[in-house]
Amino acid sequence: MSYQGGEYGMAVLSRFPIAKVVRHQLPEGAEPRCALEIKVTPKGWSEPLSFIGIHLDWTKGNFRPKQVAKLVDLKGAVVLAGDFNAERGSNTLKILGDAGWKILREISTKTFPADNPTHEIDFFIERGLPEFTYMERVIEEKVASDHRPITAEISFLNK
Repeated sequence: MSYQGGEYGMAVLSRFPIAKVVRHQLPEGAEPRCALEIKVTPKGWSEPLSFIGIHLDWTKGNFRPKQVAKLVDLKGAVVLAGDFNAERGSNTLKILGDAGWKILREISTKTFPADNPTHEIDFFIERGLPEFTYMERVIEEKVASDHRPITAEISFLNK
């Protein structure tokens, strides 16, 4: 999308070969929104793993619950990650939790705004993953984005 003389949009990077890419059009809020899904088959897996990057609406309207409702019933092993623009306990995250999705981070990690984080609105959320371990790290970066970046490593056991 065009923005202040440049462009921005969604991207997902993978160290595994990407077998399929799906663009999920989300209900619009202040501007058009989509979720970008990639399907990969990690070594030892018989079924694909979906990883979906999102950036939900930032306005105070009732757009975010409608946007996650478009993704809540996805099947298989799925990781949903990105800027939810919603905090723990919000209706947006409750919709996912009620459908069996789980936030991977157990303790609150604030990532917004980048220069002095006071809000936890960026998450990795999963449903249907086999047994795994999870590690994440917030990168102390104040310039690259209005959010602090998060790196995550998911290691699957018995695979």
